Amino acid sequence: GEIIRHELIEFMRNVEEKYGYKYVSTPHISKEQLYQKTGHLPYYAESMYPPIGIEGVKYYLKPMNCPHHHIIFSKIVKSYRDLPLRLAEAGTVYRNELSGVTYGLMRVRALTQNDAHIYVSPDNLKDEFAKVIEMFDEGLAGVDIKDYWFRLSLPDFKKNPEKFTGDQKIWENASEAIRKAMKEKKKKFIEGEGEAAFYGPKIDVQIKNSQGKEETLATSQVDIIVPQRMNLTYIDEKGEKKHPIIIHRAILGSYERFIAFLLEQTEGKLPLWLSPVQVRVVNFTDRNTKSAGKIVDSLKEKIPKLRIDSDFRNTTVSDKIRDASLMKIPFIITIGDKEEKNKTLAIRYRDGKVKHNIKIDDFAEEIKERIEKRK
Repeated sequence: GEIIRHELIEFMRNVEEKYGYKYVSTPHISKEQLYQKTGHLPYYAESMYPPIGIEGVKYYLKPMNCPHHHIIFSKIVKSYRDLPLRLAEAGTVYRNELSGVTYGLMRVRALTQNDAHIYVSPDNLKDEFAKVIEMFDEGLAGVDIKDYWFRLSLPDFKKNPEKFTGDQKIWENASEAIRKAMKEKKKKFIEGEGEAAFYGPKIDVQIKNSQGKEETLATSQVDIIVPQRMNLTYIDEKGEKKHPIIIHRAILGSYERFIAFLLEQTEGKLPLWLSPVQVRVVNFTDRNTKSAGKIVDSLKEKIPKLRIDSDFRNTTVSDKIRDASLMKIPFIITIGDKEEKNKTLAIRYRDGKVKHNIKIDDFAEEIKERIEKRK
């Protein structure tokens, strides 16, 4: 499982750096004052772990990465010329979930988020949000997830105005910017009035799980309240102090939860680049063990990062192939007398097809390209 998590983190880092994100690393604990200032302690305390007392000061395990990213913004942004600022982090956060709601990888108490915060001026909100939608497409396409749709959550000032604090006009402008970005990218979406977060409108990426139930895969939220609460400012073109708008963005959500979705969607048939074991070599009989071992060594030398193993147990070749197939290993190489004599490979693909007389160099070239291009 750690292999899948690691590969997903590296994949998203490559995508995010291409889009101009700066990667950061923030502390796992912080002083009480920070979470008071952001509003987490007044509104989110029941989901936070109890404080840790250090030299008379209360520290908390961080429930979210955003307060720390806001501190970074306050230190490095001075002018509108510094915007947009895009900060990304594979950040581990801690939630004091009740024992009755935790299950599997779907609901855990320590989760690593594919987290990012984009600080923009109001004029640039629509264009920056359009780039976020592009990233959803690229990120989800990279792991072959197609059947998803968007839900736009909006405020309802008529029926529930007290839930949505701040200037109504700013809310409406932010909501319209998201709507325009979605239409610009030709995305089908449904709107949910009254479902916005208390600090701004948002979009959710929706998907159906294996039981046909609708689940939220990932979220992108526009924040118009916290920049004011934390007094985050920049100097605009006219020399006036302004508050930025923050886009909270997690393309894959949390890596733990995303892996659970991915395993459901693929039924364990993970893309080659994500498979914990990519190739398994099996011997037909004991006399083929030495030759099969050389195949393992040769492929490791040709593709240093290849995740390859072997099954040389004293059992039938059909048992070995069955076990590898149950593990959904993409490629199973069988070495028998014929392969040993001809110096070729017999390759069984995950769909059950078998190819014979494959040269090792040809196979190495094919699999190397598939891994590098994430095919």
